[in-house]
Amino acid sequence: MSIRLICTHSIVGAGCSSSTMMMCITRPIRLAAFTKRASGRTFAAAAAEAEDKVVLAKDFKAFSDETTVNERVVAYFTASWCPPCRTISPVFSTLSSKYSDVKFLKIDVDANEEAASKSNIRTIPAFHFYRKGKLVGTFAGADEKKLTEGIEDLEGRP
Repeated sequence: MSIRLICTHSIVGAGCSSSTMMMCITRPIRLAAFTKRASGRTFAAAAAEAEDKVVLAKDFKAFSDETTVNERVVAYFTASWCPPCRTISPVFSTLSSKYSDVKFLKIDVDANEEAASKSNIRTIPAFHFYRKGKLVGTFAGADEKKLTEGIEDLEGRP
């Protein structure tokens, strides 16, 4: 049985990135004790599968390429130190599995300042919706309902 440190935020579902792990209270847990069955898969496996569909834009070129090449894109502007971002991140990952015809793009505003600046990001979390390279909607905040509605609206446009 393996033991590793896990952020206590992760246990309650908020999640925490590896870059902020040292700032959070951590405690050792037994991984076998933390597996939770979800449709025959472990909780960790289901989360990893969802995360794989979210693309991290590491620089402005990657951000620009993803928003222009793909027909429908949801861009999520976030930061590792932002508590509301940690709350909405698992929701964003889950939605990426549900809406497979939409590209889900994650932009860390600290690592990709150029994309954040050129997108006029002033508040995080922020979500931008692109259709065929054009910005068609935005909102800021950790609102699951608005995020879902924005994605559904993006899907429904001709």
